[in-house]
Amino acid sequence: MASILALNAIATTSSNQMNYSLSAQQAMQMENTKNQENLGLVVRNDILNVQNNALNPVNILELRSIDKITNTLNKISYSESSLVISSVDKQFTPTDFTESTFSGKEIMAITELGNVFTAVNFDDLAFIGVENGTENGKGNGIALLNGMGLNSRITQLDYFGKILHGQGIVGSQNSLKPYTVVSSTSNYAAELLNTDSKIIIQIPEFNTEYQYDDGNLQLIGDTAPNILSYSQSRTVMGNGISTQLSSGITFFGTGQIIVKLNDLGTQTLRLDGIVPSGAKLRFVENLGTHDLMTIPYDDTYGFNIETGSVYFSQDAYGTYSKSCTPPYPGAYVSPISYGVYRFSDSPNLDISSLSNFIARASGINFTPFGTQNSDSYTVESVNYSYGYSYCPQTGYVLSGPITPTPASGSKILYYDKNPVIDLLTFTTNFIGNTILTNIGKQYYLIAEPNGGTITVTGIVHAPSIPYLKITNIPPNIPYEIIKDEFVFASGMTPENGPLTLLLTDVDVKGTQGTAPTGTLYLYPDSLFYRGSLNTVVFDNVNGKTIHMPTVDDKIYVVHAYVQIPVTGSVTITNTTLNGGTLGMSLGELLLSYLNGNYENGDLIKVPVIPGYLNINMNINGIPTITMISNVLGSTSIKVANPATQTINDQDTDSALAFIESTTGISAYVVSTVTGNLNANFLAVISGSSTLTNTVTLATLPPLPPPVIRKDPLTGWIDIYKNGVLVQSIQLFFNDQPTFTSNNIVSGNSQIQTAAYSYSQTTISGTSVTIVAPGDMIEYYLYAKVHADGIPLIPPTGYVVSTVTSKGIATATIHSGSVITSS
Repeated sequence: MASILALNAIATTSSNQMNYSLSAQQAMQMENTKNQENLGLVVRNDILNVQNNALNPVNILELRSIDKITNTLNKISYSESSLVISSVDKQFTPTDFTESTFSGKEIMAITELGNVFTAVNFDDLAFIGVENGTENGKGNGIALLNGMGLNSRITQLDYFGKILHGQGIVGSQNSLKPYTVVSSTSNYAAELLNTDSKIIIQIPEFNTEYQYDDGNLQLIGDTAPNILSYSQSRTVMGNGISTQLSSGITFFGTGQIIVKLNDLGTQTLRLDGIVPSGAKLRFVENLGTHDLMTIPYDDTYGFNIETGSVYFSQDAYGTYSKSCTPPYPGAYVSPISYGVYRFSDSPNLDISSLSNFIARASGINFTPFGTQNSDSYTVESVNYSYGYSYCPQTGYVLSGPITPTPASGSKILYYDKNPVIDLLTFTTNFIGNTILTNIGKQYYLIAEPNGGTITVTGIVHAPSIPYLKITNIPPNIPYEIIKDEFVFASGMTPENGPLTLLLTDVDVKGTQGTAPTGTLYLYPDSLFYRGSLNTVVFDNVNGKTIHMPTVDDKIYVVHAYVQIPVTGSVTITNTTLNGGTLGMSLGELLLSYLNGNYENGDLIKVPVIPGYLNINMNINGIPTITMISNVLGSTSIKVANPATQTINDQDTDSALAFIESTTGISAYVVSTVTGNLNANFLAVISGSSTLTNTVTLATLPPLPPPVIRKDPLTGWIDIYKNGVLVQSIQLFFNDQPTFTSNNIVSGNSQIQTAAYSYSQTTISGTSVTIVAPGDMIEYYLYAKVHADGIPLIPPTGYVVSTVTSKGIATATIHSGSVITSS
């Protein structure tokens, strides 16, 4: 017997083996038939008359009589063979229910299709509103409800979108589910439905202050002034040009452009910049006393940092035995005379590295000797040797003298291709790179635009400096900042004052070679709450948010409503929910937003919230109470409409830990008996995910290791009893997706991509839940795609310079059903 009351069921059959498509088709037929049922039940003079007001016969599963004072239930069950009501009315007396009278009783008929019809008890109408009547008049108020023709029913809705939550103005987002558990530190929550309206505003640049003006941003100025400027510049090996404005320094053209920065003082400098593909920008400190503005430059050898003198010495002279082979037949073994001569210098010169250094005199390269320092190399001496060997038996010179030979007194020219200390190197866009500068030290910018344009800005770094500031923005509006379809910031505008986002709040870099930009999405009509969360309830039908003081912190999206149609003109006051006997600890929950005047044809839609069993309201001053468990709206079958949910994320400072998305359907049941609630689940699901890491290394890397295939598509059913999760059952696990990966090396950049695709799969399962009368059971049937991020492991000996990580996950439920029975 289906003694469980399910909400908004739109399906058919409890047979798990039945073809799913046929099941869905029959479910729609059943729903149409159910909606057409219309029974009229009237009690007069202890006679119950049941009349069919519809065209088609109605099959009654059960008749109930509930005592309004003692809650005693008497019933007539037709579970073996339904009572068919066609064109002929049926009458019943109290004795049919083993009772003596219908006075003070609530009479209901429950159909096979799950509809419930409540009798108008004219034997009780004389007592409506009498304060000393049953439940201070509330019990008899039900007669008023039905006397007006207000046959309540329950409807159920599924919603798809995102839940935003966090602390302050920036936080996280999750796929929308009936329940979302959040941190106890959260002080705001918002719901973004896929159908919500939004205001779309372009953000031309960051590190900027704007004023919001009716859906537009008016530029105010930079949030912090640029302090980079230079006194001199030069270009070597090309025809590049540099310019400086109050907003920063720009380089364009070819070659190597060097600017000598003005004193930056002692402070933490933050650099932001744009570097196109194939270009490079370096922030350097001078090495020793070298001035890059005046040092001569050679296109082949680099900067001529020093000039020294050649000193001559005879290093060795003597003889040794070796085979002497003349140019004619025969061989001799005899002593060979030899001599070695050395030209040298002791410059004691600091250079950037041995690989960048060369010492030359008269076209001859000298060999350096010295000491390796932490960030430089000290050349202590250089020398050049030459010599000869002579075979006395033949007079044949075996080797030497090596030419050319520098003359005594020649000058040695010392070259360093990079006579600086490299501090920061950028080959792609950069944001928020900081470095400590010291007063009196000389710093340079060395740019290689490679035909493009490089821009750089420097500001005094402070954690409180805004990266984006928008004044005059409406308060408490959910927002997202998006670039290239990826969300890199989301939250809610403050209660008062400007929206101020720091660099750590906005995870954005522009496409290489372009300034960071973005798109601001404002959701002015979306539901939100600000304050200590406890439990926040989003009532989408009525467009309201409810706050409930609870120990745990969570967000609940209402998906079931008691729908009361209005006949005539009524005034509703004092609308509340209460927990009845089961949920007395919850007290009463005020729903004052449902109070008001309603006209004929209006619908009062009361949210069904776990733990609250009764709806109380005054209709035209008459107190009424409706037990939610007595309101049936459907069969015990729920069929899902197709739905897809996509979540994306990006991080411009580190590799993403994971990317995840879920989507599913909710089903709702209220128990009327003590025992087991059985449920069968069926769904067709699929999913996909993609992860990408773009890593810049300090030097050219080897090919990265292949990406390992991992991470599943799973199907789940979460079961809640009175708002508490009691079961989470994994129905499906697939760790064998269609998998593709790429490993690309381009210059000093590594790009690793992993893509997972899961084809449509049918999943199924069952559950058993112990229930008592009044227990509210919720089922959430969903698909989840979870993909761990690609580990960021640079090759041995390589250091990561920058990383940008992106991920996108899509979960789809193509169809599904939840079937319950006891």
